[in-house]
Parts: sequence; structure tokens; C-alpha cells
Amino acid sequence: MSDQLASTLRDLLFEHLNEDELATLCGAVGLDYAQLPGEGKFGKTRELVRAATSRDKLRLLAARTRDLRPELTEILAAAMPAPPATDAAGGAQPLAGLSVATLRRYLVPAVIALAILLCVGAALASGLFAPPGPRGGVPTIVAPVSATGAPTAAVPPVATAQGAVPVATLIVPAAPTRQSPPAPAASATVPASVGTPVPAPTMMTTPGVVITETPDAPVAPGSPDPARTVVELNTQLIEFYTGRLDGAALTQFWREGPRQSVLTFAESPLLKLLGLTPQARVDSLDVQMKYVKDPLVTQKGDNRAIVESREYWRYANTKTSRVLCETRNYVYRMAFENGRYVVDTFQGELIDTRCAE
Repeated sequence: MSDQLASTLRDLLFEHLNEDELATLCGAVGLDYAQLPGEGKFGKTRELVRAATSRDKLRLLAARTRDLRPELTEILAAAMPAPPATDAAGGAQPLAGLSVATLRRYLVPAVIALAILLCVGAALASGLFAPPGPRGGVPTIVAPVSATGAPTAAVPPVATAQGAVPVATLIVPAAPTRQSPPAPAASATVPASVGTPVPAPTMMTTPGVVITETPDAPVAPGSPDPARTVVELNTQLIEFYTGRLDGAALTQFWREGPRQSVLTFAESPLLKLLGLTPQARVDSLDVQMKYVKDPLVTQKGDNRAIVESREYWRYANTKTSRVLCETRNYVYRMAFENGRYVVDTFQGELIDTRCAE
């Protein structure tokens, strides 16, 4: 079915689109029309479909063709591959629509992390990390030793208001040679009824290991936050796309290279796919955006940070009801300069082109 879709696309593009529209379509799927190796309109069309197939963008090419020429929708739908098969219970297969590369990217680190957690948990359960000596806070009883190094007699029970309390007797062998002075120990007062007072045993308790997490250093009020910067720059992008800000305002969050990429997208593929002019976007372009996964700082160092997010964007021509939707995984590589974070480079991996109505 993929071969059928490629063949159908090649014929439709050659018959229904001119070279300017083909160039616009190339930009919409991330290709450069001028760099395609074919000669003439037929050769360029053939190479465009071939390049989209090799980059796993054939469905995206079909979707953008449908956006550009809605009258071709039925023909493209008939050539589309069948939806993923359902399982025995009749439900859709999990993770439908995700490529093998995307699954591998997220599942492999998750499996490794789970294995590490299981190993650490098993080690803790078996006492691998427990300190040597008595477990569970059981006190170690050491009988006092006389100044000559000879073991003392058994310690008699201590009388209390509740009765005699037996004290464990521990025989300690005499030190054969030089002795170190004993450490000071807490003494117990023995009632006169017991007889000659005998020094009470020293109670030494080996504490257990306390595992605590090192808390993250709190962010000082007003400190620049890369994740918050991504939220602010996306809010600014909506204002820019709808004509309420000009391109110069983008320099607040974007270096020149990525800023030019945003300007190119806004002025060429976006408006052409929606059938709008730059002057009409103020009144006719509606842009909505939401986070499927909130911005998260995955790396941060000296004057550098990486923020990742999954974003859903919906662009609509309110006059014609033409709609363009994208869900992408974004990676923003940011630099800290002049007291704020700015985008140095960014990437957007296309996940879905369906609209969440």
C-alpha cells in the first residue's frame, strides 16, 4: 500500500501542482525543492516522492498535499495504507502511529532504568548496603574490665520498682599486653539493697544507615529558568503568527539562525497552506497551542541548557475553515547571555498531523 500511495502522489503532484506549489510543498515536509536531483517538473516530482519515502515522510507529504489541494482528498484517502490491525480484544494496538525509532528512543532508556532500580531494590532488601555489626539497632553490651585487665564477675540484677531486672553477663578475656584506657561510660546508681555496687554495663548502640535524598537547590526568585523561557517564547510566537508582533520582537528569545527559520515558516509554508496573505493573518489566522508534555530541563551547565517538550499546534483559517495541525517533540538548545536564556538551535520531530478536536 505504501507503493500505491507513492505512485498516486507522484501522479497527482505532476498533474495538479505547478512548480511554485511543489516548492511550497517541499518546504512543508522539510525538503529543499532546489536540491532535489531530478530535472524538470516530472523529475523533481519523482525525486520529491522518493525523498519523502526514504525519510518516512510519505504520510506527511500526503497530508500536506491534501491541505494544499482539498479536492484531492478522496483520491489520497483511497491510496492510504490500511490503519494498524487491532488486537484480539478488538482494541487498537498500543503506541499506534509511532515509528520503531521513536519507540526505541523512549523504551530502551526506560527498560535500563527499570533494571537498575530493580537491582538496587534487591540489594537493599538483602542488606548489601547495611553497615557491619548488629542489625536493627540492637544494643551491644560490653562488660566492664578491671584495671588489671582481668574479667569482672557477673553483674547482679538491678532492683527497680517493678522488680529485679536481669543483666546479661558477658565474659571479656583479659588483654594480654598494653591496654588503652576505657572510654567513659554512663554509670548507673544501684540501690543499697543490692549490696556492693557494681559498675553497670556500658550500652553501645550501632546506628543504622539513614539514606536521604539531596534536595535540589532552590531557584532564587527572579533567576532565569530555561523551561519557563520556552513557555514565554511560545506565547510570543502565537502573538507573532497572528500579526500582533513583528519579527524583530523574536530577538528577545531567539538567536539569528533559529529566528530566520521561524520567519521562513511563518511567511511561506504556513500562510500558503492556509490560503492566507500576510495582511489577512491578523483577522483570519487563529493559532492554538498546548503542551502534551510540559517543558523539562534535561541538561544544564555553565551558560548552557537543553529543554525538551511535546507540543500540539493548531493553525486555522477562520474564513475558509482550512486547518493545519502538528504534534512534535521539540528539543531547544539554549544559551545564557545578557541575563536571560535564548534559543541557540532547536529541532522538531513530527509525531502526528491529526487535529485534536
